[in-house]
Amino acid sequence: MGRNGDTQLYSYEPEDLLRIVLTVCEAQGLRYWVTGSTATIAYGEPLFTNDIDIVLELHREQIHRFCGAFPESEYYLSRQAVASAVRSASQFNLIHPASGLKVGFIVYSETEFNQSRMARSRALPVLEDLTRVFFC
Repeated sequence: MGRNGDTQLYSYEPEDLLRIVLTVCEAQGLRYWVTGSTATIAYGEPLFTNDIDIVLELHREQIHRFCGAFPESEYYLSRQAVASAVRSASQFNLIHPASGLKVGFIVYSETEFNQSRMARSRALPVLEDLTRVFFC
């Protein structure tokens, strides 16, 4: 089903999903950075990827609002998996079933390594309508 509730199929590219996810992160004031092959592409190295990896600082009290930003009619996101990942500083997935695209979220933990990664992250203007997208 389309974003406006219609049943027309539409082309859904990884950058579309990235834009939606990062718009939610920005609107909710969540710290994040894009990593993995998507970040490599942003730095100019062409790769084929069908998933997006994002390190996300998400706290227990933010779970309900974050999950609520992704309607069940369009996305698969397990609140239980998100809560478990936040508790254990592990990972969870957001899936857009109509396109088969996936975002793998790695919950940020306050380690020396992650602090150095956050310090190295750079805002790059890779999506027209988002002025800041952080990559590491």
